[in-house]
Amino acid sequence: MVHIVTVHYNTPRFIELCIKAVHLYATVPYEHVVIDTGSRAKSLAVLKRYHKWVTLIRRREREGPGAHARSIDWFLNGRRNLNMVCLLDSDAFPTQKGWLKTLLGRIHAGADATGFAHFRNKVLLHPACMLFKHSAYVKSGRPSFRIVGLGKSIEDTGMVVCEEMKKHGFKLDPINMDGPAYRKRGFSGRMIEHRWCATRITRVPKNGKLDGKIPRENFERNSDSWFKHPAVKKILRHDLCAAKKSLGLR
Repeated sequence: MVHIVTVHYNTPRFIELCIKAVHLYATVPYEHVVIDTGSRAKSLAVLKRYHKWVTLIRRREREGPGAHARSIDWFLNGRRNLNMVCLLDSDAFPTQKGWLKTLLGRIHAGADATGFAHFRNKVLLHPACMLFKHSAYVKSGRPSFRIVGLGKSIEDTGMVVCEEMKKHGFKLDPINMDGPAYRKRGFSGRMIEHRWCATRITRVPKNGKLDGKIPRENFERNSDSWFKHPAVKKILRHDLCAAKKSLGLR
């Protein structure tokens, strides 16, 4: 069993896409845990609509750059009997069947953690899509996913966690699965797409400080072209197809 963990705050279109894509393309046993950190009614309505596909946990965190990381820390430190954990951001989603099986294959081949190669440091992993053994995380001292510094430079939490795992002798196997979303708007045909250019970059004003008070729905409007792509349309039709299949219809 793989526990897929997605932290969410007020991005209803993206979380719907993420949930549907996981359900459509995961071919191994999994539990998709969505941790909501205080979304408004519009986002909660989406999460409740897919209650059979996800385990929803509501945490009323103060919104800001730390809420996401605090929720990951809380889950990893509070749940027992975890084996494989896959962090998957709410603005990331699989585009091909077998994506999770491919990641597990890397673990079975000897890695302790695998997923996105970090764009800042290719030998480390980006937590937008990161599969790892929970035991390796624990033995590394349960490093925090919190952002360490804000301002002109941000010390990425995924890099910190990976560095701690490597320091304790655990093997990382980074692979380049994501499309070049941060370079140009288009699909690469790889297994995972990460659209942080729509939900993250525009949240950083010129002074370099993150403003948690801005509703993230405002940034989804910048991604209309993404939602019109045939690959996304296929995913968004998935619940209709699944309903017809359960009724024996075509």
